[in-house]
Amino acid sequence: MKKNILIGVEMVLIILAVISMIGLYQDNKSKETVIQDNKTKIKELKYNLTLQDNANNTTDIAEKTKFINSAFSYYLNYNEDNYNSRFKELETYFSLDVIDKLSGAGVTEKPSIAIKSSARNYVTYVNPAEPDSFVHVTDIFYQVADNEPTTFKNVYVIHLSERDNEYIVDNVDVFSGTPTNK
Repeated sequence: MKKNILIGVEMVLIILAVISMIGLYQDNKSKETVIQDNKTKIKELKYNLTLQDNANNTTDIAEKTKFINSAFSYYLNYNEDNYNSRFKELETYFSLDVIDKLSGAGVTEKPSIAIKSSARNYVTYVNPAEPDSFVHVTDIFYQVADNEPTTFKNVYVIHLSERDNEYIVDNVDVFSGTPTNK
């Protein structure tokens, strides 16, 4: 009889152990889901922190914005007299690849008629998703001889790097607006 009671107690303990193991297994599965959700949230928070770090250094942003505005001032403000010579000055601001991209075939010949280009309303935005990436928007007034000036808005997506402890525009994508006469 003691043997049967002992076997009965052992069976109850085994059943309780199995139930406990099943409960622990299910608890661990739910915790795995919580852990995975938390890992996803941590990854998103790290990404957002990186975006904030890229955009929050206001002194650095101000210096880079000033540099970009100066670079595009040299590039976009010209007439027939300084059309070609300005490209030499641009080497201070742009990589040679970017100068080639921006100048095309125009760098080799002086215009034979009067031209004038002037840029106004510079606005430079920070792209927080990518370090040292900016969007520069400007209105360009372009006039050939005595014709009415044509106005259009250009958007430049810019990437900066450093060369000899100075900034340099090492990539530019240009998006031109539709010209209007105003």
